[in-house]
Amino acid sequence: MNIEQKGPYLSHIEGLRALAALMVMCFHFISFNTTHGYVVVSENLRTYAGFGAQGVELFYIISGCVIAISFRNTSYRFVDFPRYVLKRILRIIPAYYAVILLICLVALLWSGPFPYTAKQLFLNATFTVDLFPHQHWLNLIFSTLKVEFQFYIIIGLFYPWLKKYNLISFVIVPGIYTAAFFYPEIEILRNAPYFILGLLAAEVLVHPENRLNWLYIALCIGGMVFDYHPEEFAIVAIALTFLLVVKVQSRLLEYVGKFSYSLYLVHGLIGGTFLELFTQDKYLNLPPAVAIMCAATLSIGGAWLFYLVIEKRSLRWTKMISYKR
Repeated sequence: MNIEQKGPYLSHIEGLRALAALMVMCFHFISFNTTHGYVVVSENLRTYAGFGAQGVELFYIISGCVIAISFRNTSYRFVDFPRYVLKRILRIIPAYYAVILLICLVALLWSGPFPYTAKQLFLNATFTVDLFPHQHWLNLIFSTLKVEFQFYIIIGLFYPWLKKYNLISFVIVPGIYTAAFFYPEIEILRNAPYFILGLLAAEVLVHPENRLNWLYIALCIGGMVFDYHPEEFAIVAIALTFLLVVKVQSRLLEYVGKFSYSLYLVHGLIGGTFLELFTQDKYLNLPPAVAIMCAATLSIGGAWLFYLVIEKRSLRWTKMISYKR
C-alpha cells in the first residue's frame, strides 16, 4: 500500500491514501461497540459515519492505480513474478505479523484467559480464515488485506498479458462483472471493479491525451449499476475526482499517507483498547467526543511509531528487489 515509484503522476496520491485510512478509522471509532454499549449513542450519527467504511474501497482503487503505474515504471515481465511476489510479501506481511503479535501481547496482559487458539492465529497469518467454518478474524480489517493480497497475485500474473493485448476493457472487465454478479460472495470478485477502475485511472494518468480511457471508465462504472449501492458510487466519484481531476496536494495529508498502512493496521488495537477502557465508570468515563478524539490522536501517534520501527524497515527491503535489466 505504498507508492514505490515517485513521479509526476503519483505526487498527490499519498494524501488520498491518508484520507482512506482516516475514513476507516473514524468509522470504526464512531461505531465502536464496547462490552458495555456503543460509545456514540446516536444511531443516526453511527449510520452517517458508516460512509467511512468506504475508505476500504478507496484503498482498492488507489492500489489498482499505483500498481499499474509501478509496473509501467519498471521492466516488469512475467518471468519477474517470483520476485514481484516476494516484494509484495515483504511490503505487507512484516507489519501485518507485527500487529498480530501486538494483539496477542495485549490479550496476554488483559485479565482473563487467552482468547485465541493456535489454529485461529495460523489462519489469520495465512489469510485463510474464510475457508474454514466457525473461524474468525482477529480484526475484520484483516479480511480486506486478504482481498488486496489476492489482487496483487492476480495482477502480477496477468498484467503483462493485459498490457500486451489491451484486453482489459473488452474481455476482462465484462467477464469479471458477470462473475461478480453471479458470485457476489467471492470477495475478490465483488471488489474487482474498484481495482479495475484503479488500473484504468492509471491509463488516464499515463496517457491523458487518450480520451478513450475515459469511455472505459464510464463503462466500468456503468457495469456497477446493477448490483452496487449509492455509497459505493460516491466513493468511486471521490476517488476518480481526486485521482484524475482535482489532484489536491497537502503536505500534512501526504505525510500521514506515508504511514497510512500502519494507521490502517494499528488503529483498531490502539484506539479500540483506549475506547474500551476509558468510556466506562471504572476508569475516566470520558465523553464520547473527547474519547474518540483521544483515541484518534493516540492511533495516529502509535501508527507513526509503528511505521518508523516496522513498516519503514520492510519498505527498505522491498526497494532491494528490482526488475530492471
